[in-house]
Amino acid sequence: MMNTSKLELHLYLKNGDTHKFVQHDPDLIRQMLSQINHKVFAQPALLIYGDDVATAYPGGALNGIGVVTESVPSELLRLDPHGLMEQISEEEYYVERRRAVPIVEGRPFVMLSEIGFNSGLKLWLKANVTEAAMGVQERQMLHHAFSPPTVVCRRMGGGIAIWNRAQMLSYSFSPKPETPVNAWPAERQVVGAYA
Repeated sequence: MMNTSKLELHLYLKNGDTHKFVQHDPDLIRQMLSQINHKVFAQPALLIYGDDVATAYPGGALNGIGVVTESVPSELLRLDPHGLMEQISEEEYYVERRRAVPIVEGRPFVMLSEIGFNSGLKLWLKANVTEAAMGVQERQMLHHAFSPPTVVCRRMGGGIAIWNRAQMLSYSFSPKPETPVNAWPAERQVVGAYA
């Protein structure tokens, strides 16, 4: 259970804005945390109220929600039973990519991901995989990259973030997992939007 005296919510809107809210009451914090789940972005509206204003956010208008606490409560750790990925900086992502080694079945490795959102937001993640799967299991990971409604990770600066897959435009994996036979073989070029 939760034992912190402060909760910050960071709402990452699809227009690029971030709205921040704070709560200090432990009972209200527990109540809010109990409502955070994988369906949070599918609800018609997320309502947040203070002493003199209430604000509604359509679930589909959110790229993500950051939950900042002194320690990550067990309620939120359960959102990803396989262990949380860690958000890293763009610079760390490219340093780690240069160090990456190919995936070897049965061996541990570091999986790096770059996620692009409709708003232009980019997110870089790192996951320590204890044992590499190969073949069908690995290809299923790529096919199902967008099937769960959320991506959950540890935030830089503490807490966790829940990201809305419906707002994601791309999800890159490095080192490259085994790809299905219908994948298109081409190298990514960095160019303008419609070059």
